[in-house]
Amino acid sequence: MKVPASFHHIKCPFRQPGYYTSVVAILGESITLIDSGLKSSPHEAIFPTLEKFHRSPEEIESIILTHAHGDHFEGIPSILENADASIYIHELEEHRVVDLATRSNFEVSRIKSIT
Repeated sequence: MKVPASFHHIKCPFRQPGYYTSVVAILGESITLIDSGLKSSPHEAIFPTLEKFHRSPEEIESIILTHAHGDHFEGIPSILENADASIYIHELEEHRVVDLATRSNFEVSRIKSIT
């Protein structure tokens, strides 16, 4: 299978040296992220990668979460400081992202449930 040229794998440093978590950026008219990495991932890896493609965090329109483990969704608050993005998560794990929204002061209305 060939991965479209608009899909970009971003390796985000993990808590332990030599390990990383993955984020995929889909660069089109706007930007969609698959996962958001750890709290540090946006500034350490996601935003610098976007800059290499002459794109900015403000262009992030959607964040699709594969699941609600910290290394997949902790980066959301940093991204939302720069982007007016919607967040998509399966309905069974939506409560974890709502908890993050409450702790981080971002609007719960940004969270969209997927069935």
